[in-house]
Amino acid sequence: MALSARYLADKSALARFPHPTVARRLRTLLEENAVATCAIVDLEVAVKLKPTDPNFQNNLGVAYRNAKRDEDAIKAFTKAIELSPNDGGYHFNLAVVYRRKEMVDQ
Repeated sequence: MALSARYLADKSALARFPHPTVARRLRTLLEENAVATCAIVDLEVAVKLKPTDPNFQNNLGVAYRNAKRDEDAIKAFTKAIELSPNDGGYHFNLAVVYRRKEMVDQ
């Protein structure tokens, strides 16, 4: 049975789901994903408005990383480092993604 976001968001549908605990967890995951997507959209707008602000680049990288969009996260962290090369936090965030991707030689 394929589950859609609309189906899981419907409270009455949740009551009919054969495993209520699973249904609640899936709904929570969908809600978290929606929040992450909104954060990414907002940060992408912020980066377009202030492309030279390393904090926006870094925060966008964190949002991408949390959404498991590693290639986008690498680009954002790399841009943050280009804008502020002495900020160790940006280097650390990039290293976290490289580690997850097993790209430790980068």
